[in-house]
Amino acid sequence: MTLFYNCPVCDSRSNKIPSNKDGENVDCPRCGRYLILRSALVTIKHSRPSERQIANLSGWLRENQDVTINSQNLDNLLALKTPTVSERAEKLMVAVEKNSKSIGDVVEVSYDNSPSWLSISWSEKSEELDYLIKKYLIQEHNWVVDAKVFGFADITVQLTPSGYAYLDQLRHGRGEGVQGFCAMWFDKTVTPVWTEAIEPAISNAGYRPVKIDEVNHNNRIDDEILAQIRRSRFVVADFTGDRGGVYFEAGFALGLGIQVIWTIRDEDLKGVHFDNRQYNFLQWNLKDLPSFKKALQSRIEATLGFGPLANY
Repeated sequence: MTLFYNCPVCDSRSNKIPSNKDGENVDCPRCGRYLILRSALVTIKHSRPSERQIANLSGWLRENQDVTINSQNLDNLLALKTPTVSERAEKLMVAVEKNSKSIGDVVEVSYDNSPSWLSISWSEKSEELDYLIKKYLIQEHNWVVDAKVFGFADITVQLTPSGYAYLDQLRHGRGEGVQGFCAMWFDKTVTPVWTEAIEPAISNAGYRPVKIDEVNHNNRIDDEILAQIRRSRFVVADFTGDRGGVYFEAGFALGLGIQVIWTIRDEDLKGVHFDNRQYNFLQWNLKDLPSFKKALQSRIEATLGFGPLANY
């Protein structure tokens, strides 16, 4: 039996599906599907999050379907950083392409009948979504055009040739195909893994190895990480230590269509989040880093081919 009630996050009229757990299964037209435990329900009711916090949480839920919100992760979710205007516009473009059955299809973007577009763009209200489409994507960059098809949609859009070209750039990275970025724990216990295995493996495969703590920059560290990932041909994500930043950086790369190569210390594999266990991890052990270096170089070459800096 399906009941109707308001989404605990965005207050949209939603489906509440009975659950045998201590919480509520929600199917929201804006946020999508998620489970919120009763402790988090109480907290979110009394914390009175701002419209921006709600928009960020709704956007994150739309990108991470079927997750569980509990009292432990709710604080972090309410502290999510708002993506930049360009990142939000890119999310819209990717969604328009996904909703196109063939090249040049017209896609309806409805603010009221399909509130998922608000969460796709991490928007608080329809005015923000309207600005991202009409001012940023259409007027400023000409990546989409208003197809002016009459119907129930607030606006109908069509990707332009330059829009498709930009999406291709996102999928293949914006650099020159030279850089390989490494996301990993900065703890000194894993420094040999970088210096003796990951760095030389990337170099030997013909790419320039980059790790953020070795890059000189004036930007905030998180902004510089995103900029370096955008410039990269691929990302080596090492999940040793279960670092939240590595999960984020790998997800950001995947969202841009940049290839991610997954690595981890053998004893840490069992602790990887279940959503990531589907990937084929290269495992390493400090007692045999040469074998890991060889395996990583082979994985890079097999996945991406020899880089432009390779010594044939």
